[in-house]
Amino acid sequence: MIRKYVLIIVNIAFYLLFGLKGGLFLLGVAVASYGISLLIGNRDPGEASTPRSYVVLLIGIGIVLAQYLYHQSGAYYPVGFSFYSLMAAGYLIDVYQGKIKPVKNFGTFFLCLSFFPLIISGPIEKIQHIQEQIENPVIHTDEDMEMKFFLMILYGLLEKTSIANIAELLVREVFNNYQSHSGLAIVIATIVFGIQLYADFDGYSNIARGTAGLLGIDIIQNFKQPYFSTSVKEFWRRWHISLSTWLKDYVYIPLGGSRCGGIRKNLNVMITFLVSGLWHGVGLNYVVWGLLHGVYQVIEGTGVNAGDNRSNKIPKIERNTDISANTGSTLRSTGLINIFRMIWTFILVDFAWFFFRAASLSDAVGMIKRFGANDVNIGLIEEFTPSGFVDVHLFYMLLGIVTMTLVDVLRYKKTDLYVIYKRSPIVVRWAFLYGIIFWIIVAFLTTSRFKMAGFIYGNF
Repeated sequence: MIRKYVLIIVNIAFYLLFGLKGGLFLLGVAVASYGISLLIGNRDPGEASTPRSYVVLLIGIGIVLAQYLYHQSGAYYPVGFSFYSLMAAGYLIDVYQGKIKPVKNFGTFFLCLSFFPLIISGPIEKIQHIQEQIENPVIHTDEDMEMKFFLMILYGLLEKTSIANIAELLVREVFNNYQSHSGLAIVIATIVFGIQLYADFDGYSNIARGTAGLLGIDIIQNFKQPYFSTSVKEFWRRWHISLSTWLKDYVYIPLGGSRCGGIRKNLNVMITFLVSGLWHGVGLNYVVWGLLHGVYQVIEGTGVNAGDNRSNKIPKIERNTDISANTGSTLRSTGLINIFRMIWTFILVDFAWFFFRAASLSDAVGMIKRFGANDVNIGLIEEFTPSGFVDVHLFYMLLGIVTMTLVDVLRYKKTDLYVIYKRSPIVVRWAFLYGIIFWIIVAFLTTSRFKMAGFIYGNF
């Protein structure tokens, strides 16, 4: 019980760091959601809804959506609003549908909604998932678990400082001044942004999971090696998993999901990704980004795309064939095909990221027109230097990207990295820890004199 109230105080103190107004918005959403859930939740699962339940639910969801659209219009936008508003909306829908009972204790509900590791960039958790762990706490006394969570935080900081922050210098220079850059520089900046966004968002998610784990709360893993996906559909099962799940549960399935005919199913997909685009921002560039992903999935659903899931299966080896002669070549050809699909999927996703990063749709169109431009009379590296990007930044960024890629390859192969760490000699473990901490500090110092933004998804 004491732990719960200590966490509530910590949550309030953390959120007030961003200003009193934001804290009042959070409290307002919490009070409204809590009260409405009690009004619509006083019935047994399966019991028919009363007209009052419909009205109250519509008012509750309407309040959340109205606040969201208001703040997306450019007015004051509290930190984390888009994340905790979706948590609140999902909770109200689950209560209304009788899937869960409303949380009776306001302190518990407020703690679940405002749990500070999730505030800035998610993931978008289920209220009931956190509630279960608060009411039935599992405190990790195993030093191995504490070290595992600590290493998770360190890795997140490494992704942020050595990749995301440094990449921002390069990306910002090109996207903010695209008229002065060659087509090749624009293409490189677009590729680097795709890597930057992943390092930034996955970095925050690792910091959040590690911090929550140290506090005895297990939260959803938001990323599972997304750039190793062999189709855009698979990408969305690996990227921002909590948002994908929310959209599937509360938008796609209620629209009819895949149960409808072909045209209606495709329309459901397009609407779902349009909503995803609007969640990220009200600019037309976000609409194009969302619709592009919708189009990708519709095309994949026809089996035309190279990443079609039906062709991802390893060819069957007939019993009467010479297995020793065919197995190796079959696996090699399958591996090469999958690598091609990963590259093609990354190209499609990264092209969509291009619109996501552009300041506006008109800027995106202007940059596309310069894809073939070669009218810059300086070297490629020199194109990035006006922002302060120099050789030391390139070194640490590439080192970070290689490390992140290696980690993802090992995780993709289901390798338990912590087991490798734990089985290493103590001298190696201490050297590794001090080396990572030193790396984080030095990488941070290389960008400390520049005005760096916070976590990218903290802006949505």
